[in-house]
Parts: sequence; structure tokens; C-alpha cells
Amino acid sequence: MIDQRLFKMEIRNFLIFAFPILIYSCNLQNKQDNEQIEKREFLQESNLVDVLKISNGTFTREIISNGKLKSIQKSDLQFKTSETIVEILVSNGSWVKAGQVIARIDKEDLEQQYNKALISLEKSELELQDFFLSHAQLLADTTSEEGKQKYRIAEIRSGYAEAKIALETAKRNIQSTELKAPFHGKVVNLNFKKHEQSKPGEVFCTIIDDSRFEVEFKVIESEISSVEVGKKVHIDVHANDVSLVGKITEINPIVDENGLFTVRATINNPGKLYDGINVSVLVENEIANQLIVPKTAVVLRQNQEVLFTYKSGIAFWTYVQTQYENSDSYAVIAHPDKNGSLSAGDTVIVNGNLNLAHESMVEIDEFLE
Repeated sequence: MIDQRLFKMEIRNFLIFAFPILIYSCNLQNKQDNEQIEKREFLQESNLVDVLKISNGTFTREIISNGKLKSIQKSDLQFKTSETIVEILVSNGSWVKAGQVIARIDKEDLEQQYNKALISLEKSELELQDFFLSHAQLLADTTSEEGKQKYRIAEIRSGYAEAKIALETAKRNIQSTELKAPFHGKVVNLNFKKHEQSKPGEVFCTIIDDSRFEVEFKVIESEISSVEVGKKVHIDVHANDVSLVGKITEINPIVDENGLFTVRATINNPGKLYDGINVSVLVENEIANQLIVPKTAVVLRQNQEVLFTYKSGIAFWTYVQTQYENSDSYAVIAHPDKNGSLSAGDTVIVNGNLNLAHESMVEIDEFLE
């Protein structure tokens, strides 16, 4: 009985001593084989995939920014005097020609002011003539500098100079009772009504030329070398799903406080664009001699970018780095720190790769061109 107790105690002590060693050995082995285990954790018996043979090509790099459309021409119209608005001939959205009358204000009082100014001018002319008659010898010479100065003094003393200015002002006031379009365009921001009082200095309406638009957008310092005047840009209008091609017209050669350059481009209006509308701007830049793959070819494994190459029915895990990106593709290289290999002529898996592991068995569903 005693020997049996001793035997059990020896077995228990052995297990207590040996178990930690066993656990440590297992952990060490797991650590050494970790990468292979990770690569095979998605392993399946068979997978249908689409493949593509990659080659060196020209990659179209895209710079994407946001902006707003601004009319090429814009003019705020306002009356110069405070009078009753008697006629409004347009409404918001009306298209007008250069010189077309937009609105009129009452000019009765202004015409009276003009008539008074005209009478004052006539009276001052009589005063000037009387001054000439009484100072004939003094004003005989009006060609020399001294004679011109004496003549000017006579105009001021007679009141003729002041009356002439008053008449010109009254004439301009009458002419300004009509607002006219300065160029072909569209009426916007018209908020006045007939019989209201015009307000000098307050905008009555605005005329915009919306046949062409300017779009202003920002580009970061590291990308400005890819932007130049005359380069084409693709502009997507958020509101109505319209895509247009424009041209860069201006680059402001200074960096703002956010490290951005201001760039302007122009586009023609096909009839569906409006001043102030939000747009996306896409600038394309071509980079030669790149390995290009669809975005679907690159997947994440343990937060690392990988793609799978295809060889004789087997998918091989390859770490990569994406050099450039556009809306549908990457320019890639084999990761320099992961001993990967990738070159032109390799066949890569572009679809059906989400659950693949290293050395998964695969079958080609489609060989893409």
C-alpha cells in the first residue's frame, strides 16, 4: 500500500515538472512555424479563380480633388439713385443679351433735376458772355497758358463750370434709370419687386455667363509636379452625374497655410451645370514601366498587402507594395523586405482570392486579357 502511494506521488511530481516544459516546447515550435501556419489558415481543397498575365505598362496615376463651379463672367447690377421701381422685364433664370433692359425706375424727379440743371447752365452761359464783354482785352488771348488760366477763372466766377458738371450728373442719373445687361448671360439673385424702392449700393440682380465655368481646386505639394497649364482634367458633377473634360488654365505659384496649391480649370457648359455646384476633379498623369494589376488582385493578410501568383494549379502567396493607385488599378512591386518575387509575365489571381492560402489548390475559371 505504501509503495503504491509513493508511486502516485512520483507520477504527480513528474507531471508538475514536465508540463511547463511541454507547453514551452509547443510554443517555441508554434513560433517557428507561425508564418507557414498563417499562410495555410485559409487552405481549401479547390478554388475557382480568374487569372491575368501581368506585363510592364504605362500606369495612369490619378490626382483627385474637390471644387466648385464658378461662372467665367459675373456682374452685379444696381441702381445709383433711390426711386420707385416701375418695371421689371426679367425673372431669375431669364437669359438676356448684352444691352438688354433688365428693369426701370421712375425718372420723373430726375428729369426735373435735369431741366433745372439745363436752365442753370444757360444762365451761367449768359453770365460768362457778360464777363467776356466787360473784360474783352483781358480775355483776348485764350491760347497761351496764362490766357487759358484766365478763361478758367471766368468760367468759375460765372458759375458755368459748376452748372456744366451738374447737367452731366443729371444726364447720367436719367440714363441710370435703366439697368442693362453688360453681356450675354443669365439673371440670378433677383429679389426686388415692382413698386419697391431702389436702394443705391444694393445689388438689384446679378448677370452670369454660364456658357463656360471655372473650377477651382487644391493640389498638395507632392503632386503639383504632375499638374501643368494646358493639361486635361476630368470633372464629375455630383448633382446630376455628368462627366466632362476641361483644361487647366492657371496655377497659383504659392503654397497656402495648409500646404496646398490653388489650381483653376475651365469647362464648357452642356446645359446641365450651375454656378456654385460641387464637383470632383481628376487629373491624370502617366508613369511608364510599371507592373499593373487590378485592385481585386491585392488582398490583406495580417495587415500586409499580398497577391497570389498562379503556377500549375497552385496559388503562391507573394508580399507586395503598391507604388501608385488609381480608381481601378495598382502599380505594384514585390516587397523588398519579404523575399518576394514578381515580374512581367507572371500569372496573378485577380478574382476568387479572398479565402486563399499559400499553396492552395486552384482551378482557372477565366483567363483575362
